[in-house]
Amino acid sequence: MKKVILGILVLVFGSVLSADDSGLEISKKKCENGDSGSCILHYRLKFQIEKPNIDKLEKECKKGNMDSCFELSFAYLSGSGVEEDTKKMNEYLNMCCQKDNLMACDLIADAYEMEQNYSKAVEHYEANCNKGYVNSCFSLGSLYSDGDKITQDYKKANDYFSKACDGGDFSGCHNLGVAYRDGTGVKQDIQTALKYFDIACDGEVTEGCETLGSLYYLEDYGVKDYKKALNSYQKACDLRSGVSCYMLSAMFARGEGVAQNLAKAFEYLDKACDLGFEAASCHK
Repeated sequence: MKKVILGILVLVFGSVLSADDSGLEISKKKCENGDSGSCILHYRLKFQIEKPNIDKLEKECKKGNMDSCFELSFAYLSGSGVEEDTKKMNEYLNMCCQKDNLMACDLIADAYEMEQNYSKAVEHYEANCNKGYVNSCFSLGSLYSDGDKITQDYKKANDYFSKACDGGDFSGCHNLGVAYRDGTGVKQDIQTALKYFDIACDGEVTEGCETLGSLYYLEDYGVKDYKKALNSYQKACDLRSGVSCYMLSAMFARGEGVAQNLAKAFEYLDKACDLGFEAASCHK
């Protein structure tokens, strides 16, 4: 899953969301499975329902209850029950990190990245990745791949994307697919690229399905297959990719890989418009 850095977290806490039991439970389960974005959402919902008992949390934290320390960090981030204080937030995150809460360590690395202290960010991401926290592997891969914050190194980027992918971060699989498609840091290999895009798509990474569709649709890569393109675009459209819904519309209109069906073409065109894909020439 794509990384959510601390600058975004403040916006997340500042916006309005309807809190209900189902959202609270779903976000809690995903949080427990290591999804930092879901933890943020969970505490946001929880704090909307009931303000945190800061005194109780602080007492429990001092006794060594790291769950309480972790919750306190989000309370200070959001200003829920206390005055907003990022210094305090970092103190509690550091306490959790020292007790091997890898999500807390990852958020500390995010904070260093936000502060443009990239050497510290790399140091923390690397330590956390080596402990098996795949979000940190993906973030480190992204830093090396982008090359706008640290020296670009595609080989290192691919190594970290591979660790992320092997650990179940399917965005890492997608980025490996891009590397093999384009030959960045590895020898170009379209079949290997397809394999990684397929894994990403099965993992519900929208870009994985979208890119898979384009590889099968275009003639550029020697694997043109309209039926496979249609199937991949369908998966991406279902994952709310406006461009993929638009491509489905075009394929149904032209009868590419499927019987021509103008009603379906307009249906997918409407969906592309609803998803904000401007090139769909929406006239609503």
